[in-house]
Amino acid sequence: LFWSVGNETSDAADSKWVIEEDTTRLVHARKAEDIGNFVDHDHINLDMENLLRVTVRGFFDNDNAPGGRNLNPEDGQWCSTEEWQHDRAMIEGGSVRGSLKKNTVHWLYEDHGADREYKNSPLKHVNYKGWVDLYRIPKYTYYLTQAVYTTKPMVFIHPHNWAPKYFGKEKDFTVNSNCDKVELFVNNRKVGEALPDYENYYTVTFSNIQVKEGTLKAVGTKDESKVENTVKMSGEPAQLKLTVSHDKIAAGKTGMAIITADIVDNNGNRVIHAVNQLNWSVEGAASLIGPKHYETDYNLFESMEGTGYIHPPVSNIIRSVNQPGKAKITVSSPGLEPASVEINVVPLEMDIREITQQLLSEDGRGKVQRNDNFTFELKAVNELEPISGNVTFEVSDREKLVQDFNSFLQKGNPDFDKDLQESRVLLDYFVNYLIRMNGELIGDDFNFMAHSYNDLRLISTAIDQSNLWYNLATMLVYNYAEQIIIKGESVDAENEAKLFVNLPENRLILKRNEKSGGGNPWISGEWQREPFGCYFTDLEDLVKLAYPVYIGYTEDQKSRYRSYVDAINPELELKGGRYIYSGEVVFCLPDPENMVSAVVN
Repeated sequence: LFWSVGNETSDAADSKWVIEEDTTRLVHARKAEDIGNFVDHDHINLDMENLLRVTVRGFFDNDNAPGGRNLNPEDGQWCSTEEWQHDRAMIEGGSVRGSLKKNTVHWLYEDHGADREYKNSPLKHVNYKGWVDLYRIPKYTYYLTQAVYTTKPMVFIHPHNWAPKYFGKEKDFTVNSNCDKVELFVNNRKVGEALPDYENYYTVTFSNIQVKEGTLKAVGTKDESKVENTVKMSGEPAQLKLTVSHDKIAAGKTGMAIITADIVDNNGNRVIHAVNQLNWSVEGAASLIGPKHYETDYNLFESMEGTGYIHPPVSNIIRSVNQPGKAKITVSSPGLEPASVEINVVPLEMDIREITQQLLSEDGRGKVQRNDNFTFELKAVNELEPISGNVTFEVSDREKLVQDFNSFLQKGNPDFDKDLQESRVLLDYFVNYLIRMNGELIGDDFNFMAHSYNDLRLISTAIDQSNLWYNLATMLVYNYAEQIIIKGESVDAENEAKLFVNLPENRLILKRNEKSGGGNPWISGEWQREPFGCYFTDLEDLVKLAYPVYIGYTEDQKSRYRSYVDAINPELELKGGRYIYSGEVVFCLPDPENMVSAVVN
């Protein structure tokens, strides 16, 4: 067993923390920085991410996947088919990281949502590298792994060629099995026999099998045991079929069950190429967690929205309500016979020996209402687009590296302005990063920082639109760039931007004069374009002088105003419960009478 302190990151955990807790295990770091002094294993010893190949379950092979996209990429970070993923896992170095048999760390088990985007995928923000899909339905490589690594007898036929569109044609059929012998039958007539072995990844191919009406069956024999896998020729989609993970769940909003929908013909045979719409509804003592309507993602291309459903089967989830009873789940589809299933929702049994919590009351609870017509005036900024895969740069000459990386940014991002202050901070960050990483730009690192830069640009655009004095605006943008890019801190960009979008037009730009020598606050009456000169030790005294109306405010109103001024002026310090500036600083003091339109944290 290993402890890992980081993967593809410049902000890894300190390995000292691991040693303080456990000295018995190896400490691993994969392409990570700032790892401390106790890492004794890295990706050179064993790459802890193998077989990273983007694969959509339901894109079976080139003939059973949407056209118009490259489904035989050299780069495993580009989307492809189940057959491609399966076959590449049996090649040393196939699509960079094979093979399944040699020092393999299986990455990863299931598809999942991700910030990263992959070329040619149906959905942009899904990582499709799993052995199973989003709904835990296995891909072909799952069965390959099972054949190579497990001892319990198994056999699996890749079923996609046993379909009506291939009637009368001769097709090849791949079978994964850890058995000693595999026999293939068409309508109970033996058409082939093969002996799976380790050298060939316990995978055999039966060639030139004629596709016809009926049943394709593989029978595996291991010692005295026999196992079989059957694929039945299906007709047209006719009806739906439901299965459930649990026939009984607990009430109290803690019970959940997975409902899996299949599309079958009149004889109950799965139609593996079906793409029918699915509509979900729940009655009684449960509610639906997932989408109500599933449209297939089969023809989507790098879309921002979808369900992860390509072909059946596909799942949804329900959650119990407080009251026991029965939950009825129905799935329907135009032109198909619907299916329903009932689940018992039983009283929640609490163990009084454990900590308990009072059940939430249903009184007054209602569904959140969504206003689809609502639009917010701030628009997300996408000046830097994510990349697919890693990129290598030559780092021997820093000046040339700066030019090369600038060109790289501008080539894929026409709206990127290299002359902005925040852009220069970003460029300097990445040049230093590439030198540390010996020229390797990790895709995930770039995409994370691109997202952070877009957040920064949302804020800096709002600052620019607020028409603040140029020097103050420049200082604010740099402070945010330092916080977000250099320090890597996360911010709520939309809320930060709203601070400046809602900044009142009536405001004073002030510069504190440290050398005034006086004890009382003052503001110069002489207009110096901007800013005004001033002096104070306590912000509240200055506000009273600038805006006498402030004196009559409630303590809550004063507190909210001070917090807002603090938020838009990073040089402000809080000492002894008072807001204080130190040194000769420039800051903005908005008119509190106009604060009704401002966003106050």
